[in-house]
Amino acid sequence: MSHHDETRFHDDGSFENSDAKGMLEQDYHGDDVEGKSKNRKGPPGQKHVRLNINSRERRRMHDLNDALDELRSVIPYAHSPSVRKLSKIATLLLAKNYILMQAHALEEMRRIIAYLNHHSAVDALPYQHLSQSSCVPPRPGDRDMQLK
Repeated sequence: MSHHDETRFHDDGSFENSDAKGMLEQDYHGDDVEGKSKNRKGPPGQKHVRLNINSRERRRMHDLNDALDELRSVIPYAHSPSVRKLSKIATLLLAKNYILMQAHALEEMRRIIAYLNHHSAVDALPYQHLSQSSCVPPRPGDRDMQLK
């Protein structure tokens, strides 16, 4: 302790330290101990480096928030009047679920198309022999092909 510190002991066993009390009063008024240590001069250029780092971080967070806003604008149900602005995590989860739902829908559409293509090819088989039978007159180009 410095010679300016004064510690008083009370009859109830408690004590009071004028230096600690002063620090608490400074903390209460917004002059925190960390703030004072930040004002001390560090190595030359350290403040400039810290300002650049802070600026990059602010820009990164701004870009991230802009990207999340754009994502919210294209996700169905994210911008309906009954839904308030989604949090970052809610936006990402909703986007993930929407993408999975779209992937499942696409896979189902592929299955349906394959099924229809398969059955339309099978259904056309019984009629192929009719085009080559005597019941159906040959098309003009078909006759030339047969003569060659």
